[in-house]
Amino acid sequence: MLFHRDRQVTTILNPEGSRLWELLETPSTDSVLAETLAASHQGLPYDRALADVKAFMASLIDQGLVTLDG
Repeated sequence: MLFHRDRQVTTILNPEGSRLWELLETPSTDSVLAETLAASHQGLPYDRALADVKAFMASLIDQGLVTLDG
């Protein structure tokens, strides 16, 4: 669960979202996150993992929970 103090918004993460959130402790790219996600879920194609990561990141950005560097 994530809480944005300024906006008073709580976001509940599923297990995959929690894992991706942990990985964001170190700056990363969508591609690297998708490779990690696909590798940890047998049968998950990279393209699907990448689409999931992009949707997850867009949601976090929209909620003000992460910002893009560079």
